[in-house]
Amino acid sequence: MNIQQLEYIQALDKFRHFGRAADFCQVTQPTLSTMIQKLEDELGVKIFDRSHQPIIPTAVGRRILDQAAIILLQVAQVKEVIREEQEALTGALRLGVLPTIAPYLLPLVLPLLRKHLPDLKITITELKTSECVASLLSGQIDVALIASASEDELLVDR
Repeated sequence: MNIQQLEYIQALDKFRHFGRAADFCQVTQPTLSTMIQKLEDELGVKIFDRSHQPIIPTAVGRRILDQAAIILLQVAQVKEVIREEQEALTGALRLGVLPTIAPYLLPLVLPLLRKHLPDLKITITELKTSECVASLLSGQIDVALIASASEDELLVDR
């Protein structure tokens, strides 16, 4: 039994037609039919009653389909964990911030950053606005929190 076979039986249950299920799974109808037949042979039971049109699950097939739905949901959750891990920000972030706003903003922002980006190492430097701009341009910091928009065309304000 494999995930692909579970996806195929789920599609067949949804569409109740081999051709439409195959189209949905982007395989040929013989491929879908063969894979479902192999699963039924492996399990030793018929999942679908093919004598009815549209095709319907057998009693045991319904139970198998219910379990397949749970398994496929869990597979999707595993894939989501992997996607989140691959998209997570890691490494170092050098942040320049004005001393006048640091005590008010950082206690609000830092706990959220630590919670949502635990692998991001943040270094904070308090700088005046002109020093923040110069440090950004020279690459000494990655991000600056300042109180006004910068006049420098190389910088983006958000």
